[in-house]
Amino acid sequence: MTMRRLAFVLSAVLAAAAPAGAVDVAFWGESAADVKDEGLFLQMGFDGGDLKNAAGPVASVEVVGDAAPLPGGRFGGALKLSGRGAVKVTPSAIFPGGFLCVEAWVRLDRYPETTAHVVFRPAAVDGDAAYNPDVDVTKGFALSVDARGALHLETRNCFYGSATRTSSPAGAVPLNRWVHVAGVSAVFPLGMRRLYVDGREVASVPIAWGQGLAVSGDEERKPGPLWIGNSDAGDAGLAGAIDQLRIHRRVFRFQPRDDAWTDPGAKRPVPAGPPHFCAEHAPALVLPLDGDAKPAAG
Repeated sequence: MTMRRLAFVLSAVLAAAAPAGAVDVAFWGESAADVKDEGLFLQMGFDGGDLKNAAGPVASVEVVGDAAPLPGGRFGGALKLSGRGAVKVTPSAIFPGGFLCVEAWVRLDRYPETTAHVVFRPAAVDGDAAYNPDVDVTKGFALSVDARGALHLETRNCFYGSATRTSSPAGAVPLNRWVHVAGVSAVFPLGMRRLYVDGREVASVPIAWGQGLAVSGDEERKPGPLWIGNSDAGDAGLAGAIDQLRIHRRVFRFQPRDDAWTDPGAKRPVPAGPPHFCAEHAPALVLPLDGDAKPAAG
């Protein structure tokens, strides 16, 4: 097989194996908010005991109920919740467009009786199927965990006002350890929803026209508040901790990729195992190119 043919085959294999939407699941490093990132809607690290420090278009942050700082979270500090508190964030700008990525590190102490929200943003819409821009003014979305440990992403657009819900299998979110959870929703030209736990895809479904966060011409007109760790009614409280929460409206990327090991001058070994290569995603072919073209594995 010629080298050109080999390169084509490997490119085709990698393209087929890569997740759609160019999602970067290299999330194991801490992420600092980029203030120049126009797609960033909200990012909160909860470091240093400051629960109100937020990046993005934010008008105000309020601590509700028993929400408290937790020293020594996943990355230096976290939000501690016992099911009766939340952090309420009021944005200073609308959430434009129909692309959404919600992600956070969570550690659950227990499952809720029904639902616990990681993030909840209620929609301001009516129940009429006709879009009324004077009434249907705010989109809604939520990333949550249920009593069986399933992860859910729900969105509600202004056009129909009906909810689109995507769910993982039960037990996807474990108890008593830090895990990264994320929900992604995309619209035209390819309507798709995906859920991730620790970078592993746990749900993937297409969505039809009329579903998702936006349809056509139904842009949000009024910024709506969101709650971290609970609902606006206080009846969907999370018991555990939340760290490194981020809501993005354009780029489906979880955390910056640690690729310093690719620098030939770096004083560190090339990793041969996790987290760079998960056990269930072992390489199919390894070509060392150290004097011959024989594969070392595969």
